[in-house]
Amino acid sequence: MTIRPDTGGDKYQQSDQMDAKSIQAFVNDPKSWNPIYLWHAPGVPTFAGAVLLAQESKLTTFDQSKVVLKQSNNGTFRAIVTVLNGSCSRGGAGSHTDSIVARGFAYRNAVRQMILSGGAK
Repeated sequence: MTIRPDTGGDKYQQSDQMDAKSIQAFVNDPKSWNPIYLWHAPGVPTFAGAVLLAQESKLTTFDQSKVVLKQSNNGTFRAIVTVLNGSCSRGGAGSHTDSIVARGFAYRNAVRQMILSGGAK
């Protein structure tokens, strides 16, 4: 599956839209999920890049990660996800109107934190 950012508009919003589509595709059918875009920028993985980095670094998988999910009054879900590598852990947060996407954003961000901190070796 090819997921490309839309042309025009805000780059951050485009990146989140691309990641949201990738998260939904991953959750709906992980066996046929075949992402193309792994990096938003050097050192900044997309959700797909984070999933692959987590596998390579033997971090907690998306399904195994600990998540705290809350919905606000306006319907937005806020997720906090923790990933582990042995005794090292890092957390990430994300929000979206779809709970699965919020969890995916939080997972992506937790893996980024682990990679940036050097905890994934």
